[in-house]
Amino acid sequence: MATNTTAQHNYKDEHTKSSYRNPRVGKGSKIDIYGTWKRDGILNDKLLLMEGYARDGAKDKDIAEALGISHNTLINMKKNYGDVSEALRKGKEIVDYAVENALLRKALGGDTTAIMFWLKNRKPSQWRDLKEVNANLQDGFVNIDLSGIIGKGNHLQIEKTTEVDENDKIGEES
Repeated sequence: MATNTTAQHNYKDEHTKSSYRNPRVGKGSKIDIYGTWKRDGILNDKLLLMEGYARDGAKDKDIAEALGISHNTLINMKKNYGDVSEALRKGKEIVDYAVENALLRKALGGDTTAIMFWLKNRKPSQWRDLKEVNANLQDGFVNIDLSGIIGKGNHLQIEKTTEVDENDKIGEES
């Protein structure tokens, strides 16, 4: 008796969610979803959905769920199929530009929070909250490089005044 090896497909399209389910394949099963979508003639539709979900700000995990696939499957599809990674990149890029433009408009309009956010991200060496300080011990002196705080070429030198005996143990009481 021959068995039918063709998977049954269940398509579900709602207003904001579309999913592809293959009830004959359990969790962890290896199936080429991309190939199945291509063979069934729905690959371009799925790519458009991916781009749209990404444009709407959905994370990859949420996109995978909306498509009815696991997050790992989507990650593998991005690695193996350029059109999948391109669809997601295009969708995310569009929304990134829109957010950048909105932030710029707010910053140029005088919103101080937007101004600080913009400057800290666009010019981090000048505006970031954390500044880099480098120090080293050389010839009995501690050399501290404050160029990350007060400009290039400015160094502070402090003479080491206490000797530490190798036998002294920090944190122990006598």
